[in-house]
Amino acid sequence: MKLIKETAGVCRWPQGFVVGRRGLSLAACAFVLLTGVPAAFADGVYITGWVTGPSAGGNNIYTNLNQEFPNTGSGVPGSGVGQDNASYLYNPATYTAPDLVTLTNPVTNGISFDLVSNSTGQDFVQMGDISPDTLSISTVDGTNSLDVTGVSTVYLLVAAYNNTGYNVTFTGTGGAIDIFSGVSVQNFCSVYQQDTTSNGANVQSVLEVNDVGACGTGNSTTGPDWDQQLYEDSFALNSSFSGQALTGISITNAYDGGSTLLLGVTSDGTEVGASAAPEPSTLALLGLGLAGVSFFRRRRV
Repeated sequence: MKLIKETAGVCRWPQGFVVGRRGLSLAACAFVLLTGVPAAFADGVYITGWVTGPSAGGNNIYTNLNQEFPNTGSGVPGSGVGQDNASYLYNPATYTAPDLVTLTNPVTNGISFDLVSNSTGQDFVQMGDISPDTLSISTVDGTNSLDVTGVSTVYLLVAAYNNTGYNVTFTGTGGAIDIFSGVSVQNFCSVYQQDTTSNGANVQSVLEVNDVGACGTGNSTTGPDWDQQLYEDSFALNSSFSGQALTGISITNAYDGGSTLLLGVTSDGTEVGASAAPEPSTLALLGLGLAGVSFFRRRRV
């Protein structure tokens, strides 16, 4: 069973049966607790298939970037390992942290990211100094093939070790293809908020905190007390994807001396084969879950 945590409050399993109202509704939290997967994303698809296998995750946000960043669970600082097989639904609009810095131009597009860790507790990929230099994404969740229709925009949650850049290629059915080259990504240790266009991609600071992190050390508790950021890069796909399905994403670190860090991928559109409505058995479980929520709430009064 996966550990599920709701971004703005508390929707956790199995460590505690607690439900928060912010971000997810009671019904959505009950669905998460009972199924082990995030609630349906009405306006798009969370693409998490690139975090599979013992080593594909590469590193851990909590232990090797910043403990105030959204993450999938705690671990020993510097170890690269956190909570295994965990998920965290990160909503930039509702996320809070003790040392949060106000963004001059906050992201307001309503996009969330499902942060996921693999079986060894790694939840982001480092491309560059540490392989893979190229990351190919062909599954939506590690099992089901990437097959998303109606895609107009794909969003990446990224950062970098040292200022660097990357190339990304989106491929689809019917020969659809769109290539973005030399997209710049700023060091996660930076006081400079971004809101620019880089070779066709919109690059925007999505989160900034000011506290001790892993700047220059790789250990989230031994770096300087400094501003540290995550960025949302959005890619508006060309007309070749009209009426076609997104089936592949390839990301390559473009520059020597720096590493691109990938934490999350979300697209608009609809996953082919995804059920539009819960099965009757799921609805029954959902009702049971809501009854349990009501019971636990009464016990706390």
